[in-house]
Amino acid sequence: MIVARFFVPVLVFGMLLCVPAYAATRPIVLIPLDDRPVTLQLPLLLGRIAGRSVVAPPVSLLGTYLRFGEPDAIIAWLNSRAPRNARAYVISSDMLAYGGLVASRVPGTTFADAYFRLRELQRLRASRPQAWIGTFGTIMRLAPTGVPAAGDAASFFAAYPTWTYLQQYANLHDPPVGEEVARAAQLAAQIGQPALDAYLQARERNYAVDHLLVDALSHRTIDRLVLGQDDAGTVGLHVREVRALEAYLAQSGASERGSIEPGADELGM
Repeated sequence: MIVARFFVPVLVFGMLLCVPAYAATRPIVLIPLDDRPVTLQLPLLLGRIAGRSVVAPPVSLLGTYLRFGEPDAIIAWLNSRAPRNARAYVISSDMLAYGGLVASRVPGTTFADAYFRLRELQRLRASRPQAWIGTFGTIMRLAPTGVPAAGDAASFFAAYPTWTYLQQYANLHDPPVGEEVARAAQLAAQIGQPALDAYLQARERNYAVDHLLVDALSHRTIDRLVLGQDDAGTVGLHVREVRALEAYLAQSGASERGSIEPGADELGM
């Protein structure tokens, strides 16, 4: 009996020692949110701390700031250049669908474009049935990316001062209450109807894409989903979206594998 009690724990411990050694030879593939240190460098360093190889696409495909990433080229990299023996995939849906976080906040990418790019998750599941696939996306923040109306940035969506008016508009109650009604009308006039419509359509597109991700989770196309609420407060256009997504996730039958949390930059880690 003493021998048996001693032998079983030693055997299990020996098996556990073998698992990390084997797993360490199989990399984790990361599709980061963008090329910033917090979203690319830190996840790579976290892998080193854990003794795991983390492989990301060439940085040239990730874009930088107002030059967006290249989702179609990243999909081609996943299909032809990424390690075929990867044990896990950690994928930013914002990079895969739009070209990164800043790209996700602007019009341009259509819902159809995003939909067909995200079908890569289905292909990945079919070709890597044993791999773990985690995906993280964002619920669009209230303010567009703030840029000055100067140089190349002058033609960027909602350059200054428009983005400040949009931020104030989006931070009102939805729908506006009390004195906010007059303020909303004033801000809408300052923004201009074309820019306001484009902003609201981008929010609607992103909300629909987040729905697609919950569907992918419920169909077990992906194993884990985290939706992060990008910068926002307790009041604003995002509140209705978050509540609807929480309800949709609860109804999906996969809520134990999905969550809606604060943040954006740290989700890859």
